[in-house]
Amino acid sequence: MDPVTLSIGAIVGVAILWFLFAGRGGRKDSAAVLSVLGKLGPEYEVMHDIVLSTHDGMLDIDYAVVSPFGLFVINERLEPGRVNVSTGRREWSVSHFREKGSLYNPLWRNRKVINYLQDKLGQVPMISLVVFVNARLGGQPDSQVVPLKRLLTKMKSYTYPALDEEQQKKVLHVLGKRST
Repeated sequence: MDPVTLSIGAIVGVAILWFLFAGRGGRKDSAAVLSVLGKLGPEYEVMHDIVLSTHDGMLDIDYAVVSPFGLFVINERLEPGRVNVSTGRREWSVSHFREKGSLYNPLWRNRKVINYLQDKLGQVPMISLVVFVNARLGGQPDSQVVPLKRLLTKMKSYTYPALDEEQQKKVLHVLGKRST
């Protein structure tokens, strides 16, 4: 074979492998979640990478979105492959090609955060969401677990005003946002 044909074959081969293994659009990172959250309107205040000090240690919140419709507590997951959602189980199975593994139930992590925030804020409406950026979801469907492509639709499905401006300011203060 001539070198030109070999080069074209190699390029086509690499493109096919990239499409199959990296996925349509490639593997995404947390910038993808921020990009989606950036499409929310001005009534949504987006915070990310929040660390709160508690009497039990530290709590890490990937994203908190304060809005008139409640406080969204969002746990971001970047695992690739297939995740079997199992809401009542401690661990969820993850399979990627021939590798199998598990991850700690991210809904439980959010529950811990929400329990702490309820102690600080009282009965403020809070919506727990787990967003999977790279994985396909299987197992037991759960309304709190969404793929990235459904995050915006899920959040905008909350349309009933639940927090007034003062409550929103209080939530922002507890989350560490200082008034400007």
